[in-house]
Amino acid sequence: MEWLKQNSIAFQSIAPDNTDFSDLAPLKQIIGNARVVQLGEQSHGDGECFLAKTRLVAFLHQEMGFDILAMESGFYDCRDAWKSFQQGDSAYSAAKKGVFGIWTGSRQTSSLWDYLSKNAKTSRPLELVGFDCQFTASASRDSLVDALVALSKKLDLAFEQSFIDAFTKNMQLAIEGNSKDCDFGPVLEVLQKLLDELMRADHGFAEAERGYWSQLLISSIHQIEQIRNPSKTGVALQVNGRDAKMAENLLWYVRTFPNRKVVVWAASFHIARNLEELKPLDQSLNYKGTIPMGHIVHEALGQACFSIGFTAYEGTAGAWFRKSSLLESAPAGTLEAECNEAGLINALIPLRTLPLDCWLNEPVVARPLGYAWMEARWPRHFDAMIFQRTMTPSTSR
Repeated sequence: MEWLKQNSIAFQSIAPDNTDFSDLAPLKQIIGNARVVQLGEQSHGDGECFLAKTRLVAFLHQEMGFDILAMESGFYDCRDAWKSFQQGDSAYSAAKKGVFGIWTGSRQTSSLWDYLSKNAKTSRPLELVGFDCQFTASASRDSLVDALVALSKKLDLAFEQSFIDAFTKNMQLAIEGNSKDCDFGPVLEVLQKLLDELMRADHGFAEAERGYWSQLLISSIHQIEQIRNPSKTGVALQVNGRDAKMAENLLWYVRTFPNRKVVVWAASFHIARNLEELKPLDQSLNYKGTIPMGHIVHEALGQACFSIGFTAYEGTAGAWFRKSSLLESAPAGTLEAECNEAGLINALIPLRTLPLDCWLNEPVVARPLGYAWMEARWPRHFDAMIFQRTMTPSTSR
């Protein structure tokens, strides 16, 4: 308890409109020269977490030089959404084009979209990108097929019109999740031919633009294959393929733009590492063989990647479109109970450079992943943990 009192970084506020960042100044030393800061969340329904993350995004942008916000949303969708922000469309309508509805429909993220909109036309915007291989919002439904057909023409690929028609129809079905009626043959054939041609010649594309389309096609082929052959058994089989592609997409931004710094907004599950070492108290949970995005990114970037998990002592949580669930007060001996005993309200606990004799280097029970209790040496999984005493649910905007 005394260690927490002396070493945690207390937040004066989590209000997104609080731009006095003096309370967050110690994070500059803790984060250091990391080029990627990953901000997690427990359940996609964590209102207080969303507010804190929004303020942290602004701090990282204004005070530490981060200029890309990478969302756990569609690789194509968010690119189209960012164009909408740049064109001056309303913040909400622009965000809806790219970002998963779990966030755009939440009142607690409204300030995030307003922040992106406010800075979109400045000399130093915070650019929205997506790293998910999934088709997540209206942009993919409304314009991805047309964009791919236009790409085929720019690449001088001579598809017969009947084949383009079949591709258009079935790609649209796949994007909308209607796999039952989808003929995946022409979809995968067109996507693969587009990719092969892009890899063969530049066709007048700038290198970054050619790289973007290649990465999009690789990501989309994977997603179409997942839709065609969904895995039904085991956490690892269900998530590893998606997480591997998300890692590839995120690392593509990092490597393509070496002078830029990236803030990641995603579930804590996706940004964690060494998940196989977790010991859930619920025996039905099994992370054997699970390799999340965060593990891959950390292996690629090392200390240049800094991951922050979130946890809470008590409250309620739930996505804006469903009933919230009660979080019972954390029992004695857990990380959350220790934080509460130390009098913390909203605070960051540094984990990356703990003294060897610190108790947090030993197994401690906590619930930063889906509010499921599990024992772990948490510095093996995150570089910092943000504790919030009372969680509130995400509510409808």
